[in-house]
Amino acid sequence: MKTISHKLIVVILFLFCSVNLNAQTTGQWTRTGGPEGGFCNSLAMTSAGIFAATNEGMYLSINQGASWVLTSLPTESFTRLVNYDDTLIAIYNPLGSGDNYSITSFDGGNTWTSPSLIESLGLGSASRFFFLRSGNTIFLTGDEYYYSNNFGSTWTEISSPNNTIYSISCGRDYVLLSDLDASTLHMKKYISSPSVINWQLVDSTYLSSEFVYCDTVIVGQINDTSFNTFCVRSVDNGVTWDTTFQFSGAYSLMDVFIGTGDTLYFYNNALDFYQSVDLGLTWQNIPLPHLWKYQQSIYPPNGTEIALYQQMVVQYFAATDTFQTSFSGMKAHRISMLKSFGNKIYVGHTNGLSVSSDAGISWQPLLQSTTFGYNSIGAMTTIGDTLLVAASDSFYCSTNNGTTWNPAVLISHNSIDAMSVVYHNGKIFLGRSDGILVSSDLGLTWAPDTIFSSGFCTITTYESVWLTKSDSALFAVTNHGVIAHRDDVSQTWIIDTCFNATGAYNGNIITTFDSTVIVRSRYNLLRSDNWGQDFYDLGTSIYPYRIEYVNGVLLGFVGATSIYRSIDRGSTWQLLDSAALPFQSTYQLAILNNQIFCSSYGSSVWKRNGIFNSYAGHVYRDNNYNGIIDANDSTLRNMILYTTPSSWLASTNNTGAFQLTTDVQGDSLKLAVQPYITVTPSGYLLDTITFNNLDFLVNVDTTISDLAIDLESTARIALFRDDIFTMTIRNNGGRKQSGIVTLIVDSAFNYISADRIPFQINGDTLKWQLDTLDFNETTIINVTTHPSFSAMFGDSVRFLSEVTPVYADMFPTDNVSNLNDIIVGAFDPNDKSCQVGDVIEIDSLDGKIFFTQYVSRMSATYRQMMYWLLIL
Repeated sequence: MKTISHKLIVVILFLFCSVNLNAQTTGQWTRTGGPEGGFCNSLAMTSAGIFAATNEGMYLSINQGASWVLTSLPTESFTRLVNYDDTLIAIYNPLGSGDNYSITSFDGGNTWTSPSLIESLGLGSASRFFFLRSGNTIFLTGDEYYYSNNFGSTWTEISSPNNTIYSISCGRDYVLLSDLDASTLHMKKYISSPSVINWQLVDSTYLSSEFVYCDTVIVGQINDTSFNTFCVRSVDNGVTWDTTFQFSGAYSLMDVFIGTGDTLYFYNNALDFYQSVDLGLTWQNIPLPHLWKYQQSIYPPNGTEIALYQQMVVQYFAATDTFQTSFSGMKAHRISMLKSFGNKIYVGHTNGLSVSSDAGISWQPLLQSTTFGYNSIGAMTTIGDTLLVAASDSFYCSTNNGTTWNPAVLISHNSIDAMSVVYHNGKIFLGRSDGILVSSDLGLTWAPDTIFSSGFCTITTYESVWLTKSDSALFAVTNHGVIAHRDDVSQTWIIDTCFNATGAYNGNIITTFDSTVIVRSRYNLLRSDNWGQDFYDLGTSIYPYRIEYVNGVLLGFVGATSIYRSIDRGSTWQLLDSAALPFQSTYQLAILNNQIFCSSYGSSVWKRNGIFNSYAGHVYRDNNYNGIIDANDSTLRNMILYTTPSSWLASTNNTGAFQLTTDVQGDSLKLAVQPYITVTPSGYLLDTITFNNLDFLVNVDTTISDLAIDLESTARIALFRDDIFTMTIRNNGGRKQSGIVTLIVDSAFNYISADRIPFQINGDTLKWQLDTLDFNETTIINVTTHPSFSAMFGDSVRFLSEVTPVYADMFPTDNVSNLNDIIVGAFDPNDKSCQVGDVIEIDSLDGKIFFTQYVSRMSATYRQMMYWLLIL
């Protein structure tokens, strides 16, 4: 909403455009040598080899998954593959788009057709896809349902009898659909020929899964009265059904799929696994040695099994009942942890743990295990040559820098997230999503670490806990905003503060440096400068997910594409880079040898320079012309400084002082001024040395008359509340002068008050006598208005402000500032208020009927008025 002086914008833009493009700068992100980020979505096998659809392109393996190469297809996000013989169809979503396309190959993946648009849903609305085939018809199902009778050249959306599709299964001759009847809230089964969709009702049952294989239809369903689960089968395309298996209880049959030959499998939500060798007539419970069958498996002729598990590719060898990851050359890692210890960078990902000893040039695997799931390696620390790694369900220890590892210690179900691990006073403390575990034997055995209650502030063992160790204490933060430190004498946790014990907090971060502790508790950033004895709210609008400390600068993630920095210990923040990151971050930062490392979702680890130089000085007027700042001189506040060509900005405070912390080298630091102002010196060269006393002496032509005004609103203009407008008047000229300030209020608003009384009010026009201002001096007038009854949502409003100097203004374009806006509701989607607020004693109700209005502002432009009726 704020408008800036037009003339100042022109000057700054002119100065920014007149830069030396040969100046040396640093601070650009570059991609390291790995480990590659990303994930695999689907597999398919043709005569050409095994294809893998990943979020960074299509990969091909011609050696049964031992190694992979990127194909020549566009490097887009491929979501699904389906093939029969050498006809292969792929779905992809162009990066940054909500459009979904299909491409087809009729020769096993050697050549491809032109892309065909399936749907265009808008940014971020792409469906989740998987394929089912019936004859020459391809069914594409997910959030929407489509089919194609011409190998993906064109697609048609499927309509169902009740327009609420639950699932679709396709066989060679028939298609089975389950649909929700809104009138009875019952699931109904329908069957149809795939070539011409003509749905015929089978029966009404609650389905949990379905599968069609040739003429055999197998369905998992729950009986509506006894809530037992049945596996039912039809061998005549749904005409008759027989029960082939029954569970006692409302289990869900999660999936039915085919193995080799006519062997069928299914599993339920209790992870029971069953096999049938007679097309579903009988079922036998079998051990489940490899969980990746839950997603997708293909069977090359060499007897191995290539499977998709947790978005990575693995190989299973039936003869030895062993498996290994298959990712050489393919971007099939999903990075979940990034740490620096000693002179090394460690990365946890979906295939285990990797390390780089040369700042990311090369990476070596340290720990490989398909027991890791998505984002499972959450924490790591070192004790000399000992590496301690915490995964979702296991803990690993190596006493020789990762050469060998002890057997994994199973410490919980894999739904638990490992947040942090620290070594403190001979013990390992593991912060997790269900509390804290402690071990005294390098992770061989574990016990819960009890955290005691203190008044209304309680830490419970099932809360998520983040841990960090300072030089003198071990700190913990929970997802309810509780901050505590461990007392090593009593072996207990001492509560430092409880920001809100009943709130649901997420994204907690904690960092320590010197005697300062900084904690994020949802929408508050708290700081302690005495090792946690006292915490206070920094009051900032920036709430980083994670913070790292490097060379006097705090770096923190805000969103997945922005890193902010703070040079005043978290009080204020500004972007580290003027543009968004060239990658999508996983909120992982590490600092090593003055370099910043950052992990990404789909493109390896990135790094940039982390050396920050500090430059400080004053901007002043030399009233006695002696060339130095002394008591007779006046320092200038709100003066803008900038670097060229990197364009870092800083401004002077109330004492005329500035501080600029930047990672650029070889740039110039200059002062943005009007043409009639001279500055000595014209600029300072910024190199690797930290400078103080970079003072700028300003000389002003005292004959110049130039007042400027800036009009802004403190918030979006909204109904049902007062709106406050601020006029900032500044003397940009060298002549001391006063004048008249005018504000014309929009006709749909009523003037309520001002912090300075106008000397004239004429309808909607208000006028003030301006104080005498010297160069660079400002004055502020705050005006409160309220919308009238004629104001409506969506109306355009306009407020006009003007300053008229006593002397003729040499640059009149900045003498006027107008504010145009659209009337909205509240900003907060959860902003609700009761329009009738009187207190009514219960004894006085006496069976009366009362109405009350409840206003719910669901968005910035939508308001719902609801009426509650109370009858007693």
